Formats: sequence, structure tokens, C-alpha cells
Amino acid sequence: MKKNTKGPITWFVHHPYYSGFIVFFFVFILSSIIAKKEFSLAKEEEEDGKIRTLQIVQQNIEQSLKSSYISTITLALTIGDDKKPKKFETVAQKIMESNEVIDGVRRSIST
Repeated sequence: MKKNTKGPITWFVHHPYYSGFIVFFFVFILSSIIAKKEFSLAKEEEEDGKIRTLQIVQQNIEQSLKSSYISTITLALTIGDDKKPKKFETVAQKIMESNEVIDGVRRSIST
């Protein structure tokens, strides 16, 4: 009984240089694809981190602006009908204590 010597496995055995080249080429292509995917995932993760940081900064700026606006409205409400501020010093002190963004409140004296 004669064995079949013309199969694809015997070809690889009889041609080791070609077999090695084919296996090398396959492994090279596979590792290149994996490296490219890993690089793109790392880049996306870095961009997501930057986007999250920018969103936090934007929220902080919006919160500071809202807080400053509310403080301005509060100070505006201290002005009475005679266009003179009432209890300005106490209101200004409370605003500065409750709002860390505001460094100072000054009363402008107009003539």
C-alpha cells in the first residue's frame, strides 16, 4: 500500500525555506494588525481623557460664571430706592465667604 505523498503537508516538509517564509509572513502580518489596533486603542483612550478633562474645565468655568452672576445680582439687590447701598459691607463679606472664586468686592462711590 502506497501513501499519498502529494498532500499540502508533505509539500511544507519538502520545502522548508518556503514554509518558513510563509509562516513568517503570516505571523508578521498578524502582529502588525494587532500592533495597529493596540496603538489606535491607546490613542483613542488618550483623546477620551483629554475630552473628559476639557468637559470638567468647561463645567468649572460655567459654575464660576453662574456663581459670579448670582453674586452680582445679590449686590445689585442691596441698592435701595434712594440709589444707596444698604448693608453693603455685610452682604459683601458673606458673598466673599461663600464664593471662593471672588477675590474682592469693592464699593464704587459715584458722585
